[in-house]
Amino acid sequence: MPPANGETSSHLARNNWRDDRDLLEEITSVIDRIDTPYDRLNQGVRCFREWVKNFRSHGYDQCPEATVLATWVRERVADVTRREGSCDLTTSPISFPVDLDAVVRQRRNESKDPQPNSDAILQKLIPDLKLGIFALERAQSIFNGKVAEYLEFLIKKDQEFIQNHGERISDLLGACRQQLDKSKLLFSINYSPNQADFWIPEINLGIEVVFDWDSSKEFELTRVLGDTAYRLEARFLVAVTPNDMPNHQFQAIKKIEKDGAFENLSVIRLNALEDYLEDIIARTR
Repeated sequence: MPPANGETSSHLARNNWRDDRDLLEEITSVIDRIDTPYDRLNQGVRCFREWVKNFRSHGYDQCPEATVLATWVRERVADVTRREGSCDLTTSPISFPVDLDAVVRQRRNESKDPQPNSDAILQKLIPDLKLGIFALERAQSIFNGKVAEYLEFLIKKDQEFIQNHGERISDLLGACRQQLDKSKLLFSINYSPNQADFWIPEINLGIEVVFDWDSSKEFELTRVLGDTAYRLEARFLVAVTPNDMPNHQFQAIKKIEKDGAFENLSVIRLNALEDYLEDIIARTR
């Protein structure tokens, strides 16, 4: 047990696995006392006792998690010491989180991650602990623990998905922006309900995104196209739909183009936008 005067140096120091064992066993003995300051029904406390039981069964020197858990405990002891001036584990219990198991496994994965600053990357980008643990496990299994490569893979995959599918309206708008950037076209994004979503002055083109469709939306679309054509003197207009829009909906929008109400109006799916832009650029230069 810790000295009565609150001396904590024995808890904060570590020389080998025996120091980890002694610290964890000391806390376990306090938990098992009748007058324990710990609630043995608490999920975090129960998890701690399960870890200790596992270490006893397999050997503290054979369980890397023992060092991980002991290091975590020392950090909590140091926190209590800074806050209260001392830490007597019999009277000043440390707080065990309900997800202690996840904390131990995450730290264990981080210790196996050969890439420096991987934990910093995750803490900034993935503050949720469980998601962070999942990301570490996936990075370990797919990219040998290289978190940055795993995140880059996910970003590229998401970018490809947006470009090919445009599942949400924000994705569809984002995919159009990406294509305009790729074509090196300067554009403005219109937030007015009376104009198309994108205006490209260099080629006098208005782009309106149509995420889904029913007959009640025809008036709204024709109004936006008409106002864009009139106010901005658009030479070209295009309505862009998701690639997976049902064909009957797509054909209903396409009928507006075929009826000829707007000169140089095209209705296309997202995957045709690149070729469409290349054709318009070629016709205007």
